[in-house]
Amino acid sequence: DILTNGGGDVSLRTDSISVLGSSSNSGTGILSILPRTTSTGINIGTGATDSGLQLDDTEIATFTNGYSSISIGHTTSGSGTVNISDATFLDPVTIASPSGTGNLTGTLEADGSITLDFAQLRLTGDAIIDSTRGGNSPAGADVTVESSVYGIGAARNFTVNAGTGGVLDIGGFVGSGGL
Repeated sequence: DILTNGGGDVSLRTDSISVLGSSSNSGTGILSILPRTTSTGINIGTGATDSGLQLDDTEIATFTNGYSSISIGHTTSGSGTVNISDATFLDPVTIASPSGTGNLTGTLEADGSITLDFAQLRLTGDAIIDSTRGGNSPAGADVTVESSVYGIGAARNFTVNAGTGGVLDIGGFVGSGGL
């Protein structure tokens, strides 16, 4: 294991994560992953490969189910661009860069609530946000987008699944164009 933690919170401040072999990490507190500087970009999931902190599917798969939540990015002062492309989390997840732009394509799934906090969320391809983890948890959980949502380029399909028990909250409008 690269990390086993009882009930305390874990905060990793880094610009690089590398997983070797079949490593895993577990805990019951909050797992926070932050780039060293607030302006550093973050890339999450398959195909998100711009410069900055990379969390690919291999690294995300090491986050064993059980954290109370996973927080990625600077929740109060982040300004870097965050690219999300096909990522699945086994716990509730918050992805934040409140003064930065979020780019989403593909499916973002979590087994619990999903919170996205950006100055704007741009759909760079068809996108799904699913708090039921593909139907594995039908009750779902709340999905919160703290900004407007814009389709970039061609028309985009945007689907949100908060299950039978979750609430959808979008802090702005959904449209095309963006900033």
